[in-house]
Amino acid sequence: MLRRANELEPHTGRELEEDEGEMTEPLRPPMTGAERTRRHRKRKKEQEEEVRDVTAAERMRNYRRRKKQNQRETEPNETPAALNLEPMPGGSRDPVRFFPRPDPNQLQLSPRGAVAPVDSVMPHAGGKPNCGKADEAFRKKFTENKLGAVCNICERIWFQDDLKFITTDGARVLLQPGHFESVAGFVGCQTCRNSLRDGRVPVLSVTNGFTYPELPSDLPPLDIITESEAAKYGDICAAKVVVMGTEILLVSVYISPGTTTTQKLWFLSRHLGPIAELDTPMVVTGDFNLDVSKQDSSRFVEFMANHFKLRLSNDVKKTTTLGVDAKTNKWREPHLKVDQDFNHCRCFADLITPYEVQRTSR
Repeated sequence: MLRRANELEPHTGRELEEDEGEMTEPLRPPMTGAERTRRHRKRKKEQEEEVRDVTAAERMRNYRRRKKQNQRETEPNETPAALNLEPMPGGSRDPVRFFPRPDPNQLQLSPRGAVAPVDSVMPHAGGKPNCGKADEAFRKKFTENKLGAVCNICERIWFQDDLKFITTDGARVLLQPGHFESVAGFVGCQTCRNSLRDGRVPVLSVTNGFTYPELPSDLPPLDIITESEAAKYGDICAAKVVVMGTEILLVSVYISPGTTTTQKLWFLSRHLGPIAELDTPMVVTGDFNLDVSKQDSSRFVEFMANHFKLRLSNDVKKTTTLGVDAKTNKWREPHLKVDQDFNHCRCFADLITPYEVQRTSR
């Protein structure tokens, strides 16, 4: 504590002299525990050497750098042996793929007693890949899963594995009045089974009228893939019209270019067959992409007459293909003859330009 001037010193009684020029500083308050801890940590951090942590990416870079350095020191000056490439087995239309196979005559053997470094890269052993699982999956999905199974409800063609037996609840739905009388052993496609699960008869059920007509027995055979695409060979539409008080059926047909005669017959058998069974006067017109003036069209004309009772109304001496007549230098016009009596008219014509049907005598 501070003492005043001329103050007597305790125990001695002597007068204390004032020290001129010397200022006495006030005492600092004592430090708290937190301040002492902070100062200790600061001194310790200054004394310790700075050690920086290495990240995983830096460790990997260092490892790769050491690995490359070891390879340069251990590899000889000659180039390593090249691996032969062997084609993988596959179809004739598949892209050629290769897998590496080491050539034992070109592989360089290390000297006896030499020890390979830990970080060195060993060559790939090579060999044929194991395709057993892929072959097994292909066999189950395609080879054994035949195309041509028919759904008993909609009669559409499916793969064998796509058809499943219907449930008991689905059988009750199909046994409703007006539908199937027996469903023993019925299998259905996914679309039909979904409808049965909802408690309703499928829309495409044959009991709703969606049936394929009976095909002629002398129809040229087609493979199942081409047969399933018969609907893509053209377009057809029909309408009832009244001509001079007689109701006739006017059918318009367009068959795509490039289709064969067999494909034309399949398309017409699928789509024109149900209409031709009607006992109604009928005129079928359109573009059949067929030249009736050629001899190879006789099979098509005979088929239309025998199965659909439709006779050709074109002049077989006149071509029906689109083009310009070389003699007149004009577009060819169709030559159509229609019966005077529309009540017994059943004919077809290959027309390529807009026309008006004119009544002419036989």
